[in-house]
Amino acid sequence: MYGVVSALAYSIGYVMRKEGLAEIPDPFFGTMIGGLVGILIFLIISLLKKKFQQSIVPTFTHFQPWLFAAGMATSLGQILYFSALMFSDVSRVAIITSTDVVFTLILSAFILKKP
Repeated sequence: MYGVVSALAYSIGYVMRKEGLAEIPDPFFGTMIGGLVGILIFLIISLLKKKFQQSIVPTFTHFQPWLFAAGMATSLGQILYFSALMFSDVSRVAIITSTDVVFTLILSAFILKKP
């Protein structure tokens, strides 16, 4: 049942993003909304869980180059994702973005391999 509900929510997300781009055709705006929702959810969860509260302080008090680079790469990926949705069919974009797991595994094998 979890798999079916997850797949349904995933597909609804694609369609809603495409509809949102029809209303406001700006990939940067879509990325900003996604980021703000993520921050809001994280802050709400941090009110309920002490572990989340403890992770916020070092994130904003110590510069972490890898975390910064990951944030920049993720933001660029989201901007390109919304751009792809703007100029292509949802079905094509969904198939291509579903390969991100494969690319993550391949990159992880090369970057994180132990000598």
